[in-house]
Amino acid sequence: MKELTISRVFLTASGGPFRGLSMDEIFNKSVEEALNHPNWDMGSKITIDSATLVNKCFELVEAKHLFSLEPDLLNIVVQKQSIIHSLIELRDGSVEAQMSKPSMIIPLAFGLLGEHSEEIKNIYALDLLIKILNFRLKLFHRIEKIF
Repeated sequence: MKELTISRVFLTASGGPFRGLSMDEIFNKSVEEALNHPNWDMGSKITIDSATLVNKCFELVEAKHLFSLEPDLLNIVVQKQSIIHSLIELRDGSVEAQMSKPSMIIPLAFGLLGEHSEEIKNIYALDLLIKILNFRLKLFHRIEKIF
């Protein structure tokens, strides 16, 4: 099978508890407010990394180095429901999505194992009859200059 060329990669962020706020507004927020993620409970360290977008910086660096991707292929979009974890757009115009209920168990297992695992039970099955998936296709100006 011929390998298709990647034209763009989209890493998604929910925007966390501070989605839509300016840097000035975020500056005065408390740790307790940062720990109040709207979609899931990931533990305090990961939740703070998410609220401050540090996790997206890590993901950009990982994507660049682990998969030898050029920085101009990498994009970050807001997907506020935390259902789509990443998208890969291929040169033929098709898009492959990593989707699941708001949980990082499946994406992390796939990333670590390189394949889908039969060990993960279907408790994370996504109802594909969801009403709508929202995107905000704006790069985060806060982290877009890390390369």
